[in-house]
Amino acid sequence: MVKTQVGIYTIVITVFLVGVFLLERFYKNERKKRMFYWLMLVVYCGAVLWFTLVSRQAQNERIAFLIPFRSYSLAHQNYLDNVAAASKDGIVTALERVRSFLYAYNWLILNVLLFIPYGILTLMIFRKAKRSELFFYGVLTSAIIELIQYISRLGCFDIDDLTQNVIGICVGCLLANLLQSRQQVARSGE
Repeated sequence: MVKTQVGIYTIVITVFLVGVFLLERFYKNERKKRMFYWLMLVVYCGAVLWFTLVSRQAQNERIAFLIPFRSYSLAHQNYLDNVAAASKDGIVTALERVRSFLYAYNWLILNVLLFIPYGILTLMIFRKAKRSELFFYGVLTSAIIELIQYISRLGCFDIDDLTQNVIGICVGCLLANLLQSRQQVARSGE
């Protein structure tokens, strides 16, 4: 199931990115394009709330992980353990290394993937806004989700989740900037 989640998220993000690219490339009406991005943002926010809050069951206690990079060291140790378990006579195939990596780093990858659309959509909708403000709102949104998970016991407050979400926002912003700069170059060439 863990590998399936990474695969599903990856497919969803890929379809999302292709949709944004096609929308930017072939749709010329800026007003309608922005309305479509708003719709995508609403659907995205609903999906994030579903994945992070609604679909979960309450735990018995509140848990907070406040040590930075704790998840990374645990994931790395899991990776090493998985590779060692998959080793046959000291030989580990490349496929087994990839599987071990995806299994060990699953939640880290998912938390990054979860916020890539935020970075893209906010930049596409608010093209003239300050990037720092959009980034701040993304970090604030992620922190609020973490706090709600902690308070409601629907998950734990994990400083590493916040870090991975910020990485996802940054990746999304970079992808949106690349797409916007390509569109500007394409328009200037017309």
